[in-house]
Amino acid sequence: VPSQVSRMQFRASEKRLETARNYLMECRELRESEPAWSVTALTIMLGEGADRKEFNEVSELVFGKFPECEAAIGVTMQILQPKWGGKSGEWEPWLRKRLENLPVEDRNIAYANAIITVIGYARSSQDGYQSVLGGKAPDKAMLLEGLRLLVKKFPESPRVANAHAMIYSNYTDDDEGTAKAIERMNGTIDMRVWYSYSRYEPCERRIARIKTEALLKKQSP
Repeated sequence: VPSQVSRMQFRASEKRLETARNYLMECRELRESEPAWSVTALTIMLGEGADRKEFNEVSELVFGKFPECEAAIGVTMQILQPKWGGKSGEWEPWLRKRLENLPVEDRNIAYANAIITVIGYARSSQDGYQSVLGGKAPDKAMLLEGLRLLVKKFPESPRVANAHAMIYSNYTDDDEGTAKAIERMNGTIDMRVWYSYSRYEPCERRIARIKTEALLKKQSP
């Protein structure tokens, strides 16, 4: 299929990325204190085609200093995906390497934030689980503990509530936990987590089943 992007559009995009990079370098002193600097740097790399040396330097900064910044971790994990030049399944060993020297709590939070992005991205296409996950299942214990910590730290966050519901409905038999997570969503569907409403529907059907079973149990003699 011929590209729908003209040479002129490519040049305009390259020019905007070059301008953005120049502005970013002018405030380089913020890189150690502001996660937004890393988010912007990684977003520029995503547009340019990330140089691995530069990518590794910025990602080490993200995981070392800002393990709770879901935006920075999210774009980091996105760059690792096959669509952007990464290899199927490489995210998992890469992620573990970045986390190994963090305190346990920070490690679990960062792991959960990364997995939310990876699973959501994998669910966005029909062959996503194989092409993105590459047969690498997440560490369930780390993931669930990281989610627990995220819910505790950010009880009002729609993203965290949506992620909690998605992970619990896919990786646990905890009906009560799934129901509480959906209740915490308060009707807000965060597409950064689900990517499409159809991905949320099985979760919703599960809750309908739970409620029906509870009602039937209550009505039975």
